[in-house]
Amino acid sequence: MHFSSFYNLTTRQLPTFVLASTGANHCTMQQKKSWLFKACVLPLILFLQACPVCNEPEIPMSFNFLRVEWLDNSGQWPQPVWGDTLFAGAIAFSATLADTTMMHMPELRQGFSIIPEAKAMSCIMKFVPRHSIESVQIISLFPLTEDLPAGSDITNLFFALHSGAMYGEHLYLTLDQTLNAINQTPFLADWPQEKISFFLAAEAQHPVVQLEIRFTFSDHTSLSSITPPIHVRQP
Repeated sequence: MHFSSFYNLTTRQLPTFVLASTGANHCTMQQKKSWLFKACVLPLILFLQACPVCNEPEIPMSFNFLRVEWLDNSGQWPQPVWGDTLFAGAIAFSATLADTTMMHMPELRQGFSIIPEAKAMSCIMKFVPRHSIESVQIISLFPLTEDLPAGSDITNLFFALHSGAMYGEHLYLTLDQTLNAINQTPFLADWPQEKISFFLAAEAQHPVVQLEIRFTFSDHTSLSSITPPIHVRQP
């Protein structure tokens, strides 16, 4: 299986202001300090005063929607699958859990800005799931290998990466580690959804793969979805 690093840290270089003074246009040190204050410090003070103080209450939510999509893990980054074929050693999929009753909130459509056009100044909305994810189960609807016939539980053959893992020290986690990390997250920021990517740590030997995925929650409810069949290309 091809394991790749999904998130690259990038650095941003701030612009450097250079003060040049020559001949008759020479500025005194006091004038330079005054110019720097007006050009750099004063706008920052005004910006901070204009920013809203965000102390939004936590919004309870419940997962009521599950969408499963194939991922191609054969390149440097996992990509959506536009065709109907995956390499045998690069099979992956994403599962998005969401609360669709929250999607029509005006704050989600318009942002929470003091200036309607200034979306970047929005406050963070905090969505808190009412129920934790107790388990996830992955069933192969076709034979996966000679030892794994149709109907086999292949959950333990997957590693995972959830949407908040990019801020942690680890990339790929076991499913138990992934669920623990998700359930310990105090809230979901900005959107009432959680996205998890799953990566098969074995090569599929059957020409077709189709999976059934089921999430079970702490209130004993569950959500399930079946992927479309995908053709497998052997190396």
